[in-house]
Formats: sequence, structure tokens, C-alpha cells
Amino acid sequence: TVLDDNGLTAPAVSGKAAVVVSGSVVPATLGTVLNGVTVPVVVANTTVAANMGLTGTISGTDYGTATGQSTVALTPTGSAHPTGGGLTAGTVATSSVAESLGWAKPAAGAVTTATLTTVATRATVFSYEPGSGMITGTAPARRVGFFVSNGTANTTGNTAQLFDAALAWEANT
Repeated sequence: TVLDDNGLTAPAVSGKAAVVVSGSVVPATLGTVLNGVTVPVVVANTTVAANMGLTGTISGTDYGTATGQSTVALTPTGSAHPTGGGLTAGTVATSSVAESLGWAKPAAGAVTTATLTTVATRATVFSYEPGSGMITGTAPARRVGFFVSNGTANTTGNTAQLFDAALAWEANT
């Protein structure tokens, strides 16, 4: 089911296997609608991730965008986690051209699957189990921050593999 951010409500997602929040949503329109839902959520918008408590709220410090990126660094922990999609730890190509990627700094209890190759403290894929402490609050269900792609046609199969793995992990609670 595809829902516009204007019409998204907590009851509308009740009973769904997972929710994916695209990078194109308007964070102010979505607000905090999904914060307390007990449905797993994949968030591909860094400002929405901040609004949901997955990261802090200071743009440029807690979350942001890095330009000129075509790879991410898959962490050893991330490689071993289901969200790593079976990829090997190290540098992973995510785009055939340099583009902008989002990043965020999750709480210590998150599993960081991938980071910017240039700044290891800036996560591009991370996840929380239900009950894990986030920057604000506790995860009511699985949560994933996924900022590996800006949605262009230049993404690689690795990007699809990471996204599929994140969604599969989310939905298999």
C-alpha cells in the first residue's frame, strides 16, 4: 500500500509487515506520526530519522548529507548482521557516479551496518531492535535508518542488496 505523507496516520499502518519512509517525504508534514507505532519502519530521510528519535536533531552534527560519495564502509558488525545482506566488510560500491548520501549518528545501542567511507562515525545504514534505547525514547518495533541511495538510476546491485536485507530484517520480527 502506498500512502502519501499528507494522509499517513498510525492506524493506516497498523497490521502492516513494515513501513518504508522514502527520502521524498516532507518531514514537517509527516511530523511524529510514526514514532510510537509498533510496526517496523525503514527511514530513508535523515530529518524524519531525527524527528523519530533515531538520531539527534542538530543538522550537520547529528545527521546530514555528504556529497561526492559512491561507496560506503560496511562494518564488521554490519557484515555479520542480517542488514548487511551477506556483503563482506569493507568498501562497498553503492553508485556508479559520485552523489550525495545521507548520514546520521545513532545511539550506542544501534547496530551500525555501514558508514561513510570518509567518516566512520557517520552511519549510512543502522538499526534498532524493539526495546533498544534510541537517541530519544525506546524503539517500539524494529527501526532502520537507510541513507545509502538518493534514489537515482546510478545505484548498484549492492545498494539493492542492502535495501532488500534491511527490509527483510524489518519485516521478520
